[in-house]
Amino acid sequence: ETAALKRESFLRVAEILEHESPKSPEVETAYRKTLEFCQGTDTCSYAHYRLAWFYRAKGDSELSKAIAEVKLSLFDSKGAIREEALRDWVTFVSQAGGDGQAAMTEFDEFARAKGRPNLLDQLGAAYFSNGNRVAGIRILTYTHARNPHLLSGLKLIEESLGQRDWPAIDRLTNESATKLLGHAQTLTASDRKEAENIL
Repeated sequence: ETAALKRESFLRVAEILEHESPKSPEVETAYRKTLEFCQGTDTCSYAHYRLAWFYRAKGDSELSKAIAEVKLSLFDSKGAIREEALRDWVTFVSQAGGDGQAAMTEFDEFARAKGRPNLLDQLGAAYFSNGNRVAGIRILTYTHARNPHLLSGLKLIEESLGQRDWPAIDRLTNESATKLLGHAQTLTASDRKEAENIL
């Protein structure tokens, strides 16, 4: 009972401090104290999640700490994935830059283990959204090779044109003309609209 009271007290203090002065070192201290008494409850993942945002608010220099904390917040006390933490993990990693190779490997392993087949697609889209074409193309190439689809093929052609990757354009154009056109009937309305925008 004492641990529960301390946990709730430190958590409340952390939230108040975070509201009043989000970048104050006292916020970090209060969440760390909360973690000392969390005892495997959902408060553990919540405190890690708030620490992730504390570090993220401090800027890109603290992004690696934010990523580490958000990874610790991915699961609740019953082992279920916390969707907001998963979304933020994708976002933070995509903002970290780099060529995407290490992230692709880590996310692919996680996606396979947790039955999240679209997770790499989300990471690739986030890289593109953050202007990291190199990492976005790497992931899109990997996911397209594993599961060829007309829309991903068209996206790759579009990105390859931008990169002036003529061999990739030839290969993808031939593939689209032969293997992928059969996928056209399976496109959803939003996929069809996206394909039209690309073309």
